[in-house]
Amino acid sequence: MDMSKPRAFVYHPDEEPKMVYIEDKQKWLDQGWFDTPAKFKGVLKTFEVDPEDKAGVQAVGEMIDGVVQATNGALNLDIMTKDELNDYAAVHLPDLDIKQKTPIGTMRRMIKKAIE
Repeated sequence: MDMSKPRAFVYHPDEEPKMVYIEDKQKWLDQGWFDTPAKFKGVLKTFEVDPEDKAGVQAVGEMIDGVVQATNGALNLDIMTKDELNDYAAVHLPDLDIKQKTPIGTMRRMIKKAIE
């Protein structure tokens, strides 16, 4: 897989997640794969959330989607611009202290270390 191209995971209830190129993602979605496991039938039951509990349903979806976004972003750290790295860290690693003048290579190392 060409690691210089943006990638994301796709999910299927009966298969292991697959890493695909962003440019090919829609093809996978059209074949019954999902961009998040939050869309799987039965996910609410797994988390013991009543489908009538709108706040609970939203919380489960947001929790799963947050993990998906963090994971997909981590796949692409090496091809992100400095601004994209700052945005990623602000959302997923808010306690990470990245100074504005930090070189991009140092930013990548800091983020990767914080993810580990």
